[in-house]
Amino acid sequence: MLRRVCFRNVRLTGAAFANATLDDVVFEDCRLDLASFRFAKLARVRLERCRLDEADLYEARFEAAAFTSCSLAHASLAGVKFVDAELRGCDLTAVGNPEQLRGVRMPWPDVVEAADVLASAVGIDVVD
Repeated sequence: MLRRVCFRNVRLTGAAFANATLDDVVFEDCRLDLASFRFAKLARVRLERCRLDEADLYEARFEAAAFTSCSLAHASLAGVKFVDAELRGCDLTAVGNPEQLRGVRMPWPDVVEAADVLASAVGIDVVD
């Protein structure tokens, strides 16, 4: 369990937070690519300018979480649950299981930017 911790400019590539509980944790300018958050419970977690490329969020629960200017490119969202979570300025390129974004809050320009990912989540085939 991690409680009231702040990580700044830390390289956590491949870190294992599987089954962990993180409360009131801040990640700023961190590398979390290939990290595993499988079955983790994260409450009041803030991620700012972090790279979560190819992260595994399988069955993780994010409650009152904020992602700001993060890259979630190719991250796996299978089974993830977002409750009162917000994404701002995040890269969702080729995110896996985008339908799991249900319930997140995003500014309109971010929704437009991620239209291809969100369209695929609801089964829309985009044509030229």
